[in-house]
Amino acid sequence: MTPPLFAPSLRLAACALGAALSLGGCSHGIESMPLEFSSFTYHDGSYYLRFRSDEEIVSLFKRHTGDGQIGEWLKCALDDDQDFTVGHAMIYNLGGGVDFEGISEVRGYNYVVWARFNKTTPDRSTETALLKPAIHRLLAGKTSIPCKLSITAFPYNAYYSKTMQLPVAQVLSEVAKHRDRLPEWVPYQVDAGRPPLVPQIEPVPLYGKRLQMIDTDTGKPRGYVPYIVKRRDGYLERGETDYDGLTHEVLSLTPETVQLYLDEPVP
Repeated sequence: MTPPLFAPSLRLAACALGAALSLGGCSHGIESMPLEFSSFTYHDGSYYLRFRSDEEIVSLFKRHTGDGQIGEWLKCALDDDQDFTVGHAMIYNLGGGVDFEGISEVRGYNYVVWARFNKTTPDRSTETALLKPAIHRLLAGKTSIPCKLSITAFPYNAYYSKTMQLPVAQVLSEVAKHRDRLPEWVPYQVDAGRPPLVPQIEPVPLYGKRLQMIDTDTGKPRGYVPYIVKRRDGYLERGETDYDGLTHEVLSLTPETVQLYLDEPVP
């Protein structure tokens, strides 16, 4: 009997080398399975998309190739872009990770997706949640939107299911239930006999100084003489010195240089 050209371990190593060299992954040989839509519901701020399959999904690669898989995602196209290829940025989409929910003897394997309506940037660096007006605009005139399951496993090419159609009428019915939650205002409780709290306001720092008028001949303060203080911006403040020759307190939010003049000639 002629041995195979590559033993399984050598074939896997060759695939891994090809993937590392960007030559593409290995063919997994898994046939695309159909998915059956179950329901789309909104509950407590989240959307849940449920579907069924005839074959168990979480260990699909393990059963067919003997190797584990990285993750499972379901994505639905909201506009005309229906390229579900892993690595492609589908700008407007509905989707999320797939979780196993249970087994039905009649219906098979049940799965649930915590789904989000997303707008994805072309470089796939950012996803923004779509608001209700955008969802209605994207789904207007549609009866259904296509969805596909994708599974990744190194070093294989991604697996894709057959297309599942999601009924738009049911989606919009659940979207209509979504309401933005507003924070509730709770009044502050004041104990009887205790004054209400007064908010503390930080004082604004001020620079202030009283200037003194000195007689240049005697070196003594000049009391009770009119004066003018000229501020940096040209504003004039008038007053009369007190007994010690002091002016009013000149205040400023920032340090500044002022000029002091007599308002009339010294007699």
